Amino acid sequence: MVFVAGLIASKMANHSGIEHFKNSMILNNNKKIQYKDYYNSVMNSSLNFIFLCIVLIINIVPALLIAYHCTKNTTNKLFNMSVAILFSDFYIFYYAIRRFVYKDERFCN
Repeated sequence: MVFVAGLIASKMANHSGIEHFKNSMILNNNKKIQYKDYYNSVMNSSLNFIFLCIVLIINIVPALLIAYHCTKNTTNKLFNMSVAILFSDFYIFYYAIRRFVYKDERFCN
C-alpha cells in the first residue's frame, strides 16, 4: 500500500517527467542527445527513487519491528511480518487501536 502511494505521489509531483525521460532516450540518428538533458533525467529519476526508498523505510521498518516484537512463536512471526510488509500502514493502525484505544494488556507486553 505504501509503495503504491509513493508511486502515485511521485507521478503527481512530476507528471511530465516520465514522458520527457522516455522521449529523450529514443535514439535518433539525426538528433544528438545532449549531456545536460541526460544528466537531468538521470538525476530526476535517482532523486525520485531515493525519495521512494526513504518513504518506504520510514513506513515499513516500524511495522516490521512491531510485528517481530509482538508475536510469540516463529510461524506467526513470519506471517505477521509478511502482513506488516504488505500492509504496513494498516498494521500500525491496528496496533495503535488495540494497544492504546482498547488498552489490551495481553497484546504486545
